Amino acid sequence: MSLRAFTLSLGLMAAGPAVAGLAVCNDTTELHSVAIGYKSGEGWLSQGWWNIEPDQCVTVLAGDLVNRYYYLMAKADEWSFDHEGIGFCILADVFDIAGDQDCSGRGYGQGQFLELDTGKTEKDHVTYLATVSRPTAPREPAYVPPGKHGEPYSAAGNFQSCKTDRGQQVCSIFADGVQIFFRQDGREGEEAFAFVERFRPGSPVIVHGDLEAIHDSTADLVPYKLFARGWEDADDLLQDMQGQWQSRDDAAAGLTLTGSLLDLTYDTQVVDSASIRVSATCNDFSEGGPYLTVRFGGEPEATCYGDVKIDGPFLNMIHLPRGNELRYLRVD
Repeated sequence: MSLRAFTLSLGLMAAGPAVAGLAVCNDTTELHSVAIGYKSGEGWLSQGWWNIEPDQCVTVLAGDLVNRYYYLMAKADEWSFDHEGIGFCILADVFDIAGDQDCSGRGYGQGQFLELDTGKTEKDHVTYLATVSRPTAPREPAYVPPGKHGEPYSAAGNFQSCKTDRGQQVCSIFADGVQIFFRQDGREGEEAFAFVERFRPGSPVIVHGDLEAIHDSTADLVPYKLFARGWEDADDLLQDMQGQWQSRDDAAAGLTLTGSLLDLTYDTQVVDSASIRVSATCNDFSEGGPYLTVRFGGEPEATCYGDVKIDGPFLNMIHLPRGNELRYLRVD
């Protein structure tokens, strides 16, 4: 397959492509090939393929978007694409095909595509492949030394962020209800920091290492390997909640979610902070999930929110056990 055009930027995790149009960014660890379908005039078109290396973005359709809905197909060796069964005509080689009917009769194959809702008025849209493509089978983790620096530990969690402290890179994930910090200080494994620049806040990951210290709401880890895991429903909900929200009942109140860290604001000032995770249960609640389990500093018990729904720019959830509904509007 040939590479079509418009490779835009490396370091896509820092920022997406700064151009109008429809773009696809590869925040996975593998090369992906993508194709698109869309309405053009009175008919349908399908086009492909664009080969997108990890950490690259490609504009697959340049210029201001004129449709609300576009359609995407992606594939990579040993990866599964979350298509919605929407059919467009395709070829194994580079193609531009008019029409979406009678594909086999016209000598084409048929691909399964995913619908992208770019919004009613948006002129550009970026899709990140890690949200729609995942490994078909988990890869075997690297060997974890048997407790050289503490108790051997493995966990599935969500990536948070990295920063530089005293010349060393320090990153963290949220797993098992705590924030786990790990430092690049020479004790780490070769693959502990290999992919941290590819992860956004909230990305699903698995970590292996030695747990050397446990505190009230944090822990310190000597990491041996950090790698991506497949996206689950809980990860999708956490990702959909990322960003800034304003209360629909009190315009001065809002919340900001970055990864698994939640800031409650009032008149743009942070009034409280907490860690958050999506779980099947919360305290004594075990039916009707998923739940948001929110833990504020200093509180012995988590606060629970149920019936969490995101519908376009709207976020609704129920504060348990009181039962009052909280309604928010996305503002970022």
